Amino acid sequence: MAKRRAHKTLSLADKIKIIQEIDRGQSGKLLADKYGVGTSTICDIKKNSENIRRFAENSDEKLLKQRKTLKTAGVLRQKAKSLYQKMYNNDSFKASDGWFQKFKKRFSVRNLKICGESLSARPDLVPAFQNELYNVIEAENLLDDQIYNADESGLFWKMFPDKTLVHFKEKSAPGTKMSKERITFLCCANKTGSHKLQIAVVGKSKNPRSFKKQRVIEYYSSKNAWMTTYIFTEWFFKSFIPQVKNYQTENNLPKKGLLILDNATCHGEPLASECGQYKTMFLPPNCTSIIQPMDQNAIRLTKLYYKKDLLCELVNSESDSTDIFLKQFSMYDACELLKRSWSRVSDSTLKSCWKNIHTQSFRR
Repeated sequence: MAKRRAHKTLSLADKIKIIQEIDRGQSGKLLADKYGVGTSTICDIKKNSENIRRFAENSDEKLLKQRKTLKTAGVLRQKAKSLYQKMYNNDSFKASDGWFQKFKKRFSVRNLKICGESLSARPDLVPAFQNELYNVIEAENLLDDQIYNADESGLFWKMFPDKTLVHFKEKSAPGTKMSKERITFLCCANKTGSHKLQIAVVGKSKNPRSFKKQRVIEYYSSKNAWMTTYIFTEWFFKSFIPQVKNYQTENNLPKKGLLILDNATCHGEPLASECGQYKTMFLPPNCTSIIQPMDQNAIRLTKLYYKKDLLCELVNSESDSTDIFLKQFSMYDACELLKRSWSRVSDSTLKSCWKNIHTQSFRR
């Protein structure tokens, strides 16, 4: 068995030397052995060589000897030094840690994890969609009870929290290997929250052994446990429409409905029943994080309830260890918990999820 290489941190000066040796034709494997790092590290340095060179040009000798990861704070400090030099024609300004902390406080700057979906959102597209939705609702004479939203989310169904409480003198907390067994689940409900459809699950196994002859939930399978166009189409015609029709019959509602979806590839093209009374309608691109109802709180709470219930199951089990519990915890058990978690999301919560997609027709 190969000995695992110890982690080593390279200084900016080391990275410059590596780039120079790469330019002279030195191989990545020899450089990795020479500097005590993995070949992937050498590849990363080669890939980012231009940025590293540019960063080094604006760094003093002391900084070159230190570890220098190209983070936002470092870039900002180097930019400040560069601007000062251009404005005052001298390099006396050092942009120290103290200066940077005061700069952040003065201008109310803070670190924030980048959220790609939120930052790429297009709120300018929302009003046009709201008008389009309003026109569809008016043309079809739809009631709030007949307007639905559905969305999927991934779930690591055997994963426990990575933090725990210990005595203040403890240096570490023993844990277990994190399971990456993943499923996809789909949540769907109408605008009033009065009709919550059965939750649907997509897993890898075609016929999980734990299901035996009974299923507690709608279950589908795909190679990667992801939603596919085929599965979604099956769900729309064989699950969504029948469940909505049954609900409408029980509540003396007209037999028609509108299902609002995001424009994910797995949702395919717009769908409609043979009679044309049940249809799908897509949200505009990059607006999911802003207005899609299931993304506002419904899915988050379902996951939260699931994780809490999973921990309760562990505490109440007779297993001697977490590993033993996880080996005994089956897909059937996970679906039971997921079904229970979805049922705990209240009607009022589901109703409030529609506030960002609000249109005039919803005031009727």
